[in-house]
Amino acid sequence: MLVACTHDPQTREHDEFLDRLSASAGPPAACIKQLTSMLCVWPPAFVDPVRALAAEGWLDIDGPLSPTNVAQVRGDYALASTQAGGLLLATGTAGGHRPIFVARPSPTSLVASTRLSALLRLLPAQSDLDLDFIAASIAHIAGYPASKTPYRNIQRLPIGEAWLVCPGRGDLRLSTFRPLTVPELRVGPQERAVLFREALTSSVRRATRGTDRVAVAVSGGLDSSSVFSIAHWLADAGDLPASPLGLAFDFNAPALGDDRSYWHSLAEHLKVNIEGITPHQASKLLRAQLVLDAMPCRPATTALSVTLARRALEKGASVVLSGVGGDDVVNGQLALFGALARKGRLRTATCGLLEIRGLYYMGQIARLRYLALSSVGPFVPSIVKRAAWRHRANEIYPWAGPRLRSYLSEVASTGISVPRPSLEDGPAERYRKLLAMPIFRFIHLIRNQEEIASGIIRRDPFLDDEFLRFVATLPGLALMQGGFLRGLLRESMHGLLPERVRLRENKGYVAYAIMQMVAAAGGGRAIADLADVRMLADLRLVEPRCFRKQFEQVLRDPLRIGLGGFWPTIAAEAFMREHAGGSTNPD
Repeated sequence: MLVACTHDPQTREHDEFLDRLSASAGPPAACIKQLTSMLCVWPPAFVDPVRALAAEGWLDIDGPLSPTNVAQVRGDYALASTQAGGLLLATGTAGGHRPIFVARPSPTSLVASTRLSALLRLLPAQSDLDLDFIAASIAHIAGYPASKTPYRNIQRLPIGEAWLVCPGRGDLRLSTFRPLTVPELRVGPQERAVLFREALTSSVRRATRGTDRVAVAVSGGLDSSSVFSIAHWLADAGDLPASPLGLAFDFNAPALGDDRSYWHSLAEHLKVNIEGITPHQASKLLRAQLVLDAMPCRPATTALSVTLARRALEKGASVVLSGVGGDDVVNGQLALFGALARKGRLRTATCGLLEIRGLYYMGQIARLRYLALSSVGPFVPSIVKRAAWRHRANEIYPWAGPRLRSYLSEVASTGISVPRPSLEDGPAERYRKLLAMPIFRFIHLIRNQEEIASGIIRRDPFLDDEFLRFVATLPGLALMQGGFLRGLLRESMHGLLPERVRLRENKGYVAYAIMQMVAAAGGGRAIADLADVRMLADLRLVEPRCFRKQFEQVLRDPLRIGLGGFWPTIAAEAFMREHAGGSTNPD
């Protein structure tokens, strides 16, 4: 039996199909044709996946899709294609990656879905939990294991792979990595800024392809403001059918971390309205967003993001764009100053790091300390790095139980290091390191959960694979052009953004939004029942007394300690109770 199903966040046909499938008796051959029409590409389309991809200009192959040419598919998609004796499953690279979950109820049967909760409904019995995944969902610094899910008998496609799954005959795992073969971009600063804007504009254009109206989650920060301004420019040029909707989180914060004045300036500059979404509005979803699509949902901001996305859907948008990934991709690598120092250019490295703007969170002494550490970093033995990582984990999770400590120790032993940038890197190596960024260890699952909860697709232009490939062609220090973090982005946005946004050096204090959302939901009592972490304690993942003590300290002073760091554990406890058949709602 071969069954493949997927979730389209914009329709309800999926659940109706599952009901038909669950009620069907005998061989599922009659269902397969119905199901094949529901295999998705992104944007979702209930048509033949190859034809849809070709129509969007993403597929450049001769003949039918096959294991030999699947790596040529580009874009933001998930697809399945029946092959001789099996099913070919593939999904995009970088920001175009969409989770595909795979289970094998028996040696001769297969279920695949982009919605985990749907897949669970098709399995004959309740699935056992994978405690390594639960530990990873608590220990957010480790990232999710590449191919695991919360369930031992369900896998997911890792980024950069396609699977030809053949029940009863084994699977073939295929790499979808496309090496970057173009040379480094060697042009002057002005031309580089022009080309950068063109590349980001192309990424936004791809993200809006096929949509009637797009919304942008605007924070007032440089990244999301750039996406919104470009989308507005595209609409003015006739490349979008309607002007983009602007939506922003509207919360009180101290002056330096208050986003509101920045997105107000942006709205005034573009002569548009940006609608605010308040923590009070999001508080209504606080408990419901702890577990999404049969998984713990660990970001404390999910209720805010889902509330914003639902509002976008209400206003007629079919896609939400964000500035997610801007910090990771175009910020610039401070470790390159250490590389300069190792080359004997200590004065240049020191002056460059001390004078760079936008590094508001690091004082002069801290910058010198960072330069010293990054200069000697490559010479530090691995055993010392692993010990330092364990020490940091123990500081972050003092309430970790034996099983969580064991998992963190195992992660430290197998390696969690981020690839170190080098001045000698060429485009090919820089591209590989971009794909290995920590954000790709968790962003896809979280985005998928938020899409299912909101009913609308989200795309992140800064994580677009073609944009990453362009960024990889830039010389290492080029992103900090003009002595600014994200300096090249700032220069490329000249004229599109108001100057106070373009040259903004700080960021919004989202911790205030989380605190106000929790307060609006009833304060600490809104989640206090989960803080006993009794089910996680039974699994030896968390020491309950220690966690409760730390949690009470957070409630007394949420800004100093930070509630967001405790949220993954609260979400994991809520998930465990839901899995056990209990309610996660205190009422």
